[in-house]
Amino acid sequence: GYILTLPKVLWGNVTVSAHLNLFNVADEGSITLKFMRIDSNVTIWEQTEKIKGEASKSVPLYVPWVSESQMMQLKIEGRFGTLSLPSYTIENTQNVYVEARPWITFIQPDKELYLPGQLIRFRILSVTPDLRPSLEPIADVWLEDTTGTRVAQWKNVPVIAYVGIAQMEFQLSEEPPQGTWFIKAKVDGQTEMKTIQVSEYVLPKFSLTIVRPDVVLANAVSIPIEFCAKYTHGQPVKGTLNAEISPRTYGYNITEKRLQVKISDQQISGCHKVVLTEAEMGMDNGRLRPYGIQIAASFKEEGTDVKDDASALLSFLFHEVELNFYKDTPQFFKPGLDFDGRVRVQSASTSQAVSGEKIEICVSGKQPTGGFQWTPFGCKNLTSGEDGYVKFTVPPVSSNFTELTVSAKAVDRPNQAYPKEQQRWGDRMSQAESSHYVKAWFSPSESYIKSDSDIVGSLPCNSKASIRIHLVTTSDPPDHLYYEVKSRGSKVQQSRFALPANTETVPESAHSVQRIDLNSSYVFDSKSNVTKFSGILIVDITPEMSPLANVVIYYVRKDGEVVADYIKLSVEKCLSHQVSLQWSKVEDYPGASVQFTVKAEPESACGIRVVDKSVDLLKSSQQLNLNNVFSQLSRFSESYSGPVIKDDWEYCQKRMNERTTTTTTTTTEAPTTEATSTTDSKSSEKTASTTTTAPTRPVPPISTPHIVPLKNNFSSFVYLFRMREFWP
Repeated sequence: GYILTLPKVLWGNVTVSAHLNLFNVADEGSITLKFMRIDSNVTIWEQTEKIKGEASKSVPLYVPWVSESQMMQLKIEGRFGTLSLPSYTIENTQNVYVEARPWITFIQPDKELYLPGQLIRFRILSVTPDLRPSLEPIADVWLEDTTGTRVAQWKNVPVIAYVGIAQMEFQLSEEPPQGTWFIKAKVDGQTEMKTIQVSEYVLPKFSLTIVRPDVVLANAVSIPIEFCAKYTHGQPVKGTLNAEISPRTYGYNITEKRLQVKISDQQISGCHKVVLTEAEMGMDNGRLRPYGIQIAASFKEEGTDVKDDASALLSFLFHEVELNFYKDTPQFFKPGLDFDGRVRVQSASTSQAVSGEKIEICVSGKQPTGGFQWTPFGCKNLTSGEDGYVKFTVPPVSSNFTELTVSAKAVDRPNQAYPKEQQRWGDRMSQAESSHYVKAWFSPSESYIKSDSDIVGSLPCNSKASIRIHLVTTSDPPDHLYYEVKSRGSKVQQSRFALPANTETVPESAHSVQRIDLNSSYVFDSKSNVTKFSGILIVDITPEMSPLANVVIYYVRKDGEVVADYIKLSVEKCLSHQVSLQWSKVEDYPGASVQFTVKAEPESACGIRVVDKSVDLLKSSQQLNLNNVFSQLSRFSESYSGPVIKDDWEYCQKRMNERTTTTTTTTTEAPTTEATSTTDSKSSEKTASTTTTAPTRPVPPISTPHIVPLKNNFSSFVYLFRMREFWP
């Protein structure tokens, strides 16, 4: 048999890594992979790979270019042994989704605001999701003015060898159309665009800023606000300040007296600070119940009368702490295994971790036939640790329940009402709450894998991640488990590992101290034939995994069922090549010469941009930096699953009904199934024979290919093509 894994969402004109695992196939052979149109079965691309007795092989699979995103068919054909008498053959077809726009194109002008007569300089760089540059010429580059007229055009623009950068420039006339201009480039059939501004302007010498908290609690008694006018070189400016500060309220509160704090013709030198009271902003008035503060200010420089304006919006928060289920809290629970989760407690105003906070964790469940009725399992008060996390464990839940809800509530921070005479609607402060919905993972054989970790935050590049693996099975454990690491739509690592024979190597739960006690009638009834194993998987963290990686762990039972789990790892934003720039001096006199030093990896190509800071004050610059690069990479994130290709609901419902029927019609003896593969010496054709004591799971004909429908959340980033003689 075999399993072929590859990303669910494929990108056209990109080579991805597919992984083939063969089971009990000793002969040499070959496989052919074909991309076909879904409507006509016309082959667009095919490639053949030789298999020389390998049990595991990575296959570089080229995905054909598409002009627009579309569904396609991927067909796998394989033949092992001799041509006349093959010992094993493969033939299977699966729908796949191919996305257009595989390239990330950066268009970087030297600045974003130009005067008439100035020279526009810009460069273009296209990279793959693994940030490797395209070395192909750029088909078309052009510059449009405000009317949409092409004022310049470049065809088949060559890029710098081994670097992939193309650099161009355009001289503006003395009287160009003023307004928004467009730099456009066509890369791999897709048009990318960058806007710039052309206008008459005077570079500012100073700027006015409003220094205030990002957020304020609705029960605050005072709010500090500071207005600062400073030159671009950091020195204070003398002048006159005017400002208006008013609360923002909902429309039906306009009958209340309008509140406002004014600052009129205030002479300042640099900064001026004011402290607002709760009464001035109506924060203690339940009939107003403001949700924020609007600030508008104007400053005029002494002697020149040059003005600068600034405005800001300050929002109110109506709870003191925030409760969030950490992103590694699973969306599924596995029968027979603990369910572990984490709730982060943080200050609503500062986002800092809050330790020693009492949090009530409650668990409830729902049965498939229970309609909208939820059964409360129990609650327990837990305390957040120094890192602000509440770590909890729910014991294995009875298989009668298929859905869980875990809720968290800050016990010591109840709702705070306004004075009764001022109460209109809502409380001044609300109790912090959060909830997490969980589904049951289904396995026909009741075999499950659970992966978890104590990792908090993002892992540094070139470090190691420790992942606990727990396995429960009703049969003999596998000799090996396989794992694959996927990031940015591609596989970056794969290997296999063995679980230790000692079942006590790793505790099933690392959070047993904070265990939620359940009524015995709601706890999983462990069968005598269930065996548990555990171990540790160490994964090397590389820059290719940044900013998010998914680790898939799986194995294949002898009856063909794929048992799998996955875990997400957050990785710091980092690049495989490091670069830094440093000035010789932090500040110097006008007209002085300064130097800067660039450090990078050997044979790196570095692009330098130096511009007057005042230009960025007039128009904020969206220049190429680490955050912008990873923002573009987000569209390759594994969280994007593409369209639904195969819905697993019908499959799971059918299997659940079969299991229910089996339970009510068979004897008390648990049915056992044993699958074996044999080879007929006369025909050399591989066949499968199955013996069962209770034939409740009929084996389909060998000629029928099978594809395992996995949970949507799992299949969002990997396909598993099934062995044709295996059955779900």
